[in-house]
Amino acid sequence: MKTEITVLTKLTTAEVIEKLKECNFEYDSYYVMEDVYYSSKGESVHSLSYPELIASSFLTRKVSGENEVSEQIIYKNKNYADGVVLGETKVRVNVENVENLNKVLTLSGFTPWCKMVTNMTYLKKGNVTIIVQEVEGLGTYLELEEYEDIKLLTSEEKFNHLVELVKSFNIDTYDNYSEKKVYSLFKGETNGRI
Repeated sequence: MKTEITVLTKLTTAEVIEKLKECNFEYDSYYVMEDVYYSSKGESVHSLSYPELIASSFLTRKVSGENEVSEQIIYKNKNYADGVVLGETKVRVNVENVENLNKVLTLSGFTPWCKMVTNMTYLKKGNVTIIVQEVEGLGTYLELEEYEDIKLLTSEEKFNHLVELVKSFNIDTYDNYSEKKVYSLFKGETNGRI
């Protein structure tokens, strides 16, 4: 299971990228990711907690990059401790046409409960990759996954290391380093943060 952090910034995407470049990160790539989340729970999805909702869901994903397009169906299994996601395992299956798959899933009785569109800019410095994610309807996030140098740490140590690393960039962020973007979008909980 990989450990990652996701935190909402108080800056625009351009401002975040500029701050990371000041920390010697360099542009790597850009993608647009379109996710549609589905559940077999019907209207009861509105009463589920985040862990329950994600455990009963899967998503279709279309990622369009500078020279490529990939389409998948994905299931995520998340590992929680005190409400914080310490890691996740993903099962991915490539598909030929995600739009047709979305139609089949809806006609088969699965409920599409959220669509999330994310513009992602990847920046690198050595073996550290940061993804600046501009999520339509929510704001600009930083996502950082564990990397080779910290692989032998415990999940909690990895999480704390990644938080301290992000803090070292002097980017104005909110305090939740385990942001649940899709749940915030689903619940309409922007809290004026856009």
